[in-house]
Amino acid sequence: MQAAFPKSHFFSIGTTTAEALVYFCLALLLIALVAWISYKSRVMQRSWLRWILASTRILLIACLVLSLIELGTTKLTKKLAVAVVMDASQSIPDDGLAQESQFISEIRKRATDADVLAFDFAIDSKELFHNELPSRHTGKTGTDISKALLMALDRMPENAFRRIALLTDGNQTEGDLLAAARLAKARSTELYIVPVEPVADRDIAIQSLNLPRRARPGEPVTVTVGIKSNYEADAVLTVVAPGVKIRQPLHVTSGEQTIDLQTRAPSGGNVSFTASLEADGDAHPENNRMSSVMTIIGAPRIAVFSSDLEGDRLLLSALESQRLSVQSSPSSELPANSRSYYPYDLVVLSDIAYKNVTVEQAEALREYVRDYGGGLLVIGGSASADLGEPDELPMESLLPAVFKRKKKTEPNPPALILIIDKSASMARERKFAIAIKASGDSLDALPDESQIGIILFDDFPRWAVPTTKASNRNAIKSKLATFGVDGGTSLYPAVIEAYGALKKVDNKVKHVLILSDGMSLTTFEQYGHVIESMARKKITVSTVALGKESDKAHLRKIAEAGKGRFYYTDNIDEIPKIFMEETKTITKTNIVEARFVPEVIRHGDMLAGLDLSDIPELYGYNAVRSKPGAEVFMTAEAKEPLLMRWRLGLGKVSLLACDTGADWARQWPEWRVYPEFIGHVARGTLGDQNRRNFRVTSEVSGYHSEIFVDAMDHLGNFLNDQQLDLEMTAPDGNSFIKPLEQIRPGGYKADIPLEQTGGYQIRVFGKGEAPDARSEGIGGVTLKPPDEFIATTVNEPLLADAARAANGIYKATVSQLLAEPPTTISERNPWTKWFLYVALAVSVIGVFLRRL
Repeated sequence: MQAAFPKSHFFSIGTTTAEALVYFCLALLLIALVAWISYKSRVMQRSWLRWILASTRILLIACLVLSLIELGTTKLTKKLAVAVVMDASQSIPDDGLAQESQFISEIRKRATDADVLAFDFAIDSKELFHNELPSRHTGKTGTDISKALLMALDRMPENAFRRIALLTDGNQTEGDLLAAARLAKARSTELYIVPVEPVADRDIAIQSLNLPRRARPGEPVTVTVGIKSNYEADAVLTVVAPGVKIRQPLHVTSGEQTIDLQTRAPSGGNVSFTASLEADGDAHPENNRMSSVMTIIGAPRIAVFSSDLEGDRLLLSALESQRLSVQSSPSSELPANSRSYYPYDLVVLSDIAYKNVTVEQAEALREYVRDYGGGLLVIGGSASADLGEPDELPMESLLPAVFKRKKKTEPNPPALILIIDKSASMARERKFAIAIKASGDSLDALPDESQIGIILFDDFPRWAVPTTKASNRNAIKSKLATFGVDGGTSLYPAVIEAYGALKKVDNKVKHVLILSDGMSLTTFEQYGHVIESMARKKITVSTVALGKESDKAHLRKIAEAGKGRFYYTDNIDEIPKIFMEETKTITKTNIVEARFVPEVIRHGDMLAGLDLSDIPELYGYNAVRSKPGAEVFMTAEAKEPLLMRWRLGLGKVSLLACDTGADWARQWPEWRVYPEFIGHVARGTLGDQNRRNFRVTSEVSGYHSEIFVDAMDHLGNFLNDQQLDLEMTAPDGNSFIKPLEQIRPGGYKADIPLEQTGGYQIRVFGKGEAPDARSEGIGGVTLKPPDEFIATTVNEPLLADAARAANGIYKATVSQLLAEPPTTISERNPWTKWFLYVALAVSVIGVFLRRL
């Protein structure tokens, strides 16, 4: 509601028209009531005094009503409010500060009709008063432009046309300038940007120092140092820790690079590694040093041995996501010495060819579990098909179940190709003749509809029997009798021939058996990818090393890559037995391929707290029968055990009779609780330790850290309602203690501000007399210095985008900033306080008149 007033001035009210009418009506009623009371009043007062008192009351009511409707004047104005926000961080040189001082001085001089505010900032911001000029910020380094803009927006007046002048190089280390610019636009504020050139000093900085979170004393570790530079130079990188000193000359290029240094973990609890860098021409050595902490203590460490590390990457990721330290190796590196397992709390065997596990390797695992108290988790899969009755393999005695052998029920019979060495050395002791006879005898174990092919090789491969049905036994045996020996040994051309033939057949089971007694001119390094490709296409490869002069390591590597079996014999009379055993193996299996949803029959301590109501279906499993004393947690179809565990001496052994995502469990990695399920199974099998430590991890954001602690007892169960304290030691050696709060089952947290750059040491300890309460957890957190000197140019893309986002100008001048606004702003001048003053004066006069 407005009324005409000279030129650009208007009478106006601060309330709605409806509210004003209500107030006016109420005022009229009150005035009428006052007049009627004064007229009817019988108080013995003189008439003129009575009407004067009535008039003061009416005037009081009018003043109060006018103040309620906020009567005043509004004028249309082009009043301008300017805030000058200036970067005073370490990346701005002295010349830049002088440029900013000159800019704000000229603004103050020329802005005679504008409100002017001034601010300077680095990581924090402050307002400048009177004729104060920007000055270098000390203390925390870094640049947060958005925080300064928000402060300016909050301090600027509302009844004015608002502009912010931002003087900066645009190289922010914290905050989001674009988000702040969009907020300025939402608050009708234009953003004018004046770029300031950053320091042109040459600078090399250490950006990161990465260490393994945990390590055992003497364990090989990799120290990774991240370096960022704005010029090219020769430098010397030094890394020191108690008992460790590495000095590495290097050539630093412009940009970012990482340096890996190898050393061994020292002894101790919380060990601080410090990296420092010396370089010619570096103008800012203050950011050439960083510390980080490595925990040297027995924590849950898991060794995973797999026949297919690439296929098990989802399993490895799931274990790592549960804050378990995982080291993965191919199954070919399975140790034969129990001491090799001692650094680990759990050993995981994922779908390896157990027929290739030697007696020594199995015994090493037995000693680790039974005598040392370690944990062993065996995961099944297609490569586990060679476990089962009546083999009585060394591995089977460790497991809580017996693998059951079943005849293959697939409609497609197997396809088998034999690759036999016919080089000159095979003539000794009639090895070739016996191998040929064994090949013919193995035909009797194959179903009639099976496919059989035989390749003989020396320097070149030759198809002795192209793939044909096994029912042609007599013709095949007759043809084999016509071949003799000669030439050298080149294995892989024969393998390629077999691969090509098996790709063309539709048989579900495809297998290659290689027999050789010597070195091959072609090597695994050249053709190993062929074997791996065959394995991915479900074509398995087994090998037989014949004689002491045979290359056993080479043939074992082929069998492992081909997910088959490896045999060695120096007795030629064993050849027929091996051929027959291998033929029977591919016609029988413990694999059941069927779609089903596993059934959880008990949670126990292993699966406690997991919601398994929507567990995805599986496409296959290894048929097993649990042994007496085994705990069964999950079953497959026909109530056959799927997940089970038992105690073996001081330790535990668990068996999951399916894979974990490569084939049969292909839907599991998308399951919402897949990582937690894998983590629970692993933790439920962890070896017992005399002392369990709390697990400490951390996250850093800006100058703030969040410390997380997982607390478990010696059985791996969550410890709840514990009184835990955190002791943090800063890089300068000062320390403080802060209690942790519980945020989830077994999980605790503390929020810690970080004041100094460098490495902080963390110790978590409990209170009380119980063994678990006396446990400790140790860790560390590192705050790296911000990039203050690395950028040598203005961040023009960011600054230009910010100016556009807030309807401003990039590379603005003082004249543009102080230019007359294109539109007018309504500026209200309410008279409320004056009406209240009059009402107060009238009240006082009324009191005085009543005393007459």
